[in-house]
Amino acid sequence: MPALGVALALSLVASAPISAQAGDDTWQPSTWTGVAPGAPVPGANLPSAPVPAPLTPMAPDVNPVIFYEPQSTCDPGPKPGALRLQEIITTTYGAGQTVWIPRGCNVGPTSEHKEGRAVDWMVSVRNRQERANAEAFLNWLLGPDSAGRPYGHALQLGVMYIGWHDRIWRGYGIDRGWQELKGCFSKTEAKYDNYCHRNHIHISLTRLGATGADPTGAPIPVDPSAPPPPEAPLVEPELDDQPAAPAQPGPDDDLFMAIGSELGYSSSSDGPLRPGRLRTVNLGPVPENATSALV
Repeated sequence: MPALGVALALSLVASAPISAQAGDDTWQPSTWTGVAPGAPVPGANLPSAPVPAPLTPMAPDVNPVIFYEPQSTCDPGPKPGALRLQEIITTTYGAGQTVWIPRGCNVGPTSEHKEGRAVDWMVSVRNRQERANAEAFLNWLLGPDSAGRPYGHALQLGVMYIGWHDRIWRGYGIDRGWQELKGCFSKTEAKYDNYCHRNHIHISLTRLGATGADPTGAPIPVDPSAPPPPEAPLVEPELDDQPAAPAQPGPDDDLFMAIGSELGYSSSSDGPLRPGRLRTVNLGPVPENATSALV
């Protein structure tokens, strides 16, 4: 392959766009961990951002228990609970938001994307508006619901765990709060933004949450004869280092995402491309260890 120049023009014929990061990067790394009823390490002086409408709160005697249920089957079609999360995001922040759910079962390690019950929302800590949107959403998701129940919306939607901003939050270990994700506190370069979930929020749902059993905000019925769920295992979820690939057009998108991440390439709110349309972007210098590219 000929030597690649300083700028690389990528022409995309796809359904899931990505655009260069905005030039307002004020992100500063932090090693904070702890319990917070919302986003970790809130940004300073961020622009205003909308907040999703509150869900109808669960009845006081309904107490969902979240436990760790890793992907074990191949069934990547988007499940109702994941589609509901997608709808909350796009209704609140605009139809152009990039939200991915399914992933091919032959792509990468264990992932709830392969059961259609994980969501990746492309928002970056390096873009002030996207970070403001992400933090407003997480404050809504993890804060008290309209009845005052702590973490009410997360429990109601069946949030199993969240990966965002170098950290992981576990619905099956709420008292642990936000903890470091995969050694990311020392991986501050932009090339690690995918790996450390700085350019997207990952949300995995429990299997009950994935069913969308609470589609209108009504309380989820509890079966009194059902056995109690097992305690959360000590094994940690294996958060993968790339956002979920769209179902179409195929594996080239996974390759593109990997290369884009290596170049410090992030997300877009331009909306999905229609088949047959092109979008061209300029990227920075290509790493010396790059082995392939889409052109």
